[in-house]
Amino acid sequence: MESERELAARHRAQRTPKTKSRSSAARSSTSSRDRALLFGTPREVLARISAGDPLDLRARVAAHLSEACLLIDADRLQVRALAHCARRALQLRASDSLDAFLRARVADAAEELMREDREALRNGRSSSGALDELALPLGLDPARAREACARFNDSDSTDREACFQLLVVGADIDELARAKQQTVTEVARRARRALESALTVLDPAGARAHEDTANGRSKTDTKASSTRSKR
Repeated sequence: MESERELAARHRAQRTPKTKSRSSAARSSTSSRDRALLFGTPREVLARISAGDPLDLRARVAAHLSEACLLIDADRLQVRALAHCARRALQLRASDSLDAFLRARVADAAEELMREDREALRNGRSSSGALDELALPLGLDPARAREACARFNDSDSTDREACFQLLVVGADIDELARAKQQTVTEVARRARRALESALTVLDPAGARAHEDTANGRSKTDTKASSTRSKR
């Protein structure tokens, strides 16, 4: 006769596969339901996925902006990502990862918006958006704020990441330097370059004064170095 401990162990062993099976079946059901939203013409797909957020695109938009260290209006990016999903839905194969497909569409939408922003800057125009509501209370000109964000997004990716992590995420500069295997000075220099790309738009006079000061220090250091070498 089995002991109580043996009976309990056998019961757990019999129950665990069922639990895993139910969990796997639930995930499969959710994935199938989400994929079903992408069947049909682009217009039909767009109508389905625009009602609420059935594909959880908002979370993927937030993740992409954080990972790529971009300053883009999240609402604007989500709307564009929805359009990309609807347009490319027929390209999703049964063997493809739905998550990878959706993340790729968000990335495509971000790249497209950045191209549009660059083109707008060249033509002397810019689109309005949620950024205007943020800029006005801060006393910033909305058009300049949009241009500053566009220039920040176009800055070197490593410079942008350093600035984003320090000023937006609030990372500790020492920890960031260790994670990137760089010196604190290198991280600070990268962050400053990305920040200055935006400040030159928001405060041209201040940026010039800062640049003059930096150039002045550089010339002084050069003269001092030259004097020491002569001695």
